[in-house]
Order: sequence, then structure tokens, then C-alpha cells
Amino acid sequence: MSSRVSGLPLMRRRFSIARSIISASGVSSNAFSSASSTVSLSSFFSVSFCFRTRLPIGFCRICEAAKLFANAEDLPNFSGAGLYDTVKNVKTEKKLIEAVKTVWASLWNFEAYEARVRNYVDQHTVHMSALIQVGVNMDSGGVMFTKDPFDADNKNAIYISAVWGHNDSITANKFIPEQVLFNPKSNAVQVLTLTQQNTVIKFDEGGDLAESDETVKRRVLNDKNVRELVKTANNIKRVFGGKKEQDIEWGIMNGKIYIVQARPYVDK
Repeated sequence: MSSRVSGLPLMRRRFSIARSIISASGVSSNAFSSASSTVSLSSFFSVSFCFRTRLPIGFCRICEAAKLFANAEDLPNFSGAGLYDTVKNVKTEKKLIEAVKTVWASLWNFEAYEARVRNYVDQHTVHMSALIQVGVNMDSGGVMFTKDPFDADNKNAIYISAVWGHNDSITANKFIPEQVLFNPKSNAVQVLTLTQQNTVIKFDEGGDLAESDETVKRRVLNDKNVRELVKTANNIKRVFGGKKEQDIEWGIMNGKIYIVQARPYVDK
């Protein structure tokens, strides 16, 4: 506990410095322009290092969520998705510090510890870092894979799941989303399922995710949306070396694609 407290002034200084650097440089709006002309990662950050773990911490203009990144989250035979904490709607420096503590501490929650034991992950080599992201008030959002999760022989296909509003509905498995498969061999978009959602999740006035009264249509993505997402997914895979398939969380706001997270795809 004492090591966390003693490092808080350093964290405050780094937060202030990083925030000033971002405001002055404007680098975040073009940070990933090589990935796609339609992609914006302005929700991201100038990277510093946390004083305790020496792993990267991200800083952004307006802090909305403290997300976890653990070195024992995505391994070749182990996926820790959903085991650790994300703190949403963080608006002040004081709450940011508490949010980072919460994320760090979630490395040792019961579910995460037990999952690592079951999968023979060395408990002495695990570490946690925290990334601060701006919340994206998505018009639509979802998850996509740079592979066909149903047919391993369908090479270079892109699978996309989509909902209206925030993609939290998908990651929480609340209902069947729209599911689309793009086949590059035939250049065809195949709709597998329509979204079964009855409500749309958006940010409320306080910044929390809440159900809105928007009308829900069964089709979420049009053909143009799908092809732009496919291009984005392939570019992200190329950026990360082109060999490992990618599991990507995305959102569309005001016609622009935002990438929330990309990680190696792990067969469940």
C-alpha cells in the first residue's frame, strides 16, 4: 500500500505533463492514419510508464474510462477477457487515481486468480497496466475477427458482429447481435443474423451508459459500413505483423470508425 501512496505525486505530474503534450501536439488525431483513412484513434493517448509496474499507462484529453491491460490476459492457450476490471465514466484526477488502483487490484480478484491456476499461469510473473481512454458515444458498435470463427478453411474472411449504440451489449452477451461475414474470394457480404436487441445503450447526461428510447432497426450495418470495417481490420492485422488473427472492438460515431481495442484472436 505504501508504494502506491508514495507514487501518487509522480503519477499526477505525469498526467499533467502528458495532457499538456497531447493538447500541444495534436498527434492523437493522426496516430493511426496508416491503418485506414476512416479510422480515428483520437480516443487514445500519449504513453508514459506507471511508477510501480513499469508497464505503459495511457493519458488522454478527457479521461472517461480506465481499462486494464495485463500480460496474462491474452496468451496462446488462455484468454483473460472479462476477468479484470474496467472503470467507466472517470472525470476527475482524484477519481482517475482511484480507478487506476481498482484496475491494478483486479489482477488479484478471485476469478482471475483461479482462472490462472486452472491454466497453469505463473502467478509470480503477472503484471497489470492501465490505459486511459476517452469514451466513444457510439451510434453503432461491435466486435470483429480477421477470420471465420465457424469455418477454419474459409481463409481471409472477416467476421463482424454489430449492435445499435454502444458495443457493451455484445461484450456482455446480452442478446444475439447482427452477424456479418465478408468473403474476399467472392467479394460478398453475407448476413448471418439480424440484431435481436430491443433497446439502445448510449451515454446519458451524467456520462454513464444507459438505455435510450431510440427506435431499433434489425439491420445495423450497410454494405459500405461492412467494407470500411473489413479494410480497417485487415490494416490492423498488417500493423501487428500480419500473422496473428485479430479480435477487434470497434464503434462508429458520426460516420467515423473508432477502434477501442485490438488483441490476438484466441480460439475458445
